[in-house]
Amino acid sequence: MIKPRKTNISENRLILLYMLYKVRVDIFEDVFSELMMMYDWMTYFEMRECLLSLSENKYIITEDTDATRKYSITSTGHQILELFKKRIPLSIRTIVDNFAKQEQARNERIASVYSDYSQDSDAEFPVKLRIEEYGRCIFSMSIVAPTANHAKAICEKFDRQASQIYAGLISTLTADE
Repeated sequence: MIKPRKTNISENRLILLYMLYKVRVDIFEDVFSELMMMYDWMTYFEMRECLLSLSENKYIITEDTDATRKYSITSTGHQILELFKKRIPLSIRTIVDNFAKQEQARNERIASVYSDYSQDSDAEFPVKLRIEEYGRCIFSMSIVAPTANHAKAICEKFDRQASQIYAGLISTLTADE
C-alpha cells in the first residue's frame, strides 16, 4: 500500500524562502525543481503553488527569462523568514546550507558583482558598480546619486539584476541606428 504524502504548505513556502535567502542570487525554476524532487520535500505542483503564493504576497520577485523563470527574495520575504525560520527542520536547513555553499562557490568562479557607495557631500553619493568574470573586470561604472537612499537602491538593484543591466547596456551600445 502506498503511504499518502503529508504536505505542510507553510513549511514548503519557508523552505523556498530559505533557499532564496541562503543562495543569495536569483534561482532558476529548474534548480528548485531538482532539489525538491531529489529530496522529496514537495511535488512539482506543490512547489509551483507555493512559488505563486509567495509571489502574490510579495515575498519573492518572479522574473521570466527566455526559457524559464527565476526568483529572488524580497525584504518582506526575508522578514517573514526570520520570524519563522526555526519551523524548517534542521535536516532541511543543513541540506540547503550545503547546496548554497556549493552554488555560491560555483557562481564566484564564474562571475562576481560588486556595488558600493560613499558620501562626498550632502547631495553627492558616488556609487561604484563592477562585474568580474573569472577574476577579470568586464564592466565598471561610477555614477553619483543625490541621496543615500538612491545610492542604496542603485546598489541593491545592480546586485539583483547585474546581468540584465549589463546585457541591456551592451545591446544599446551595439545597436544599429
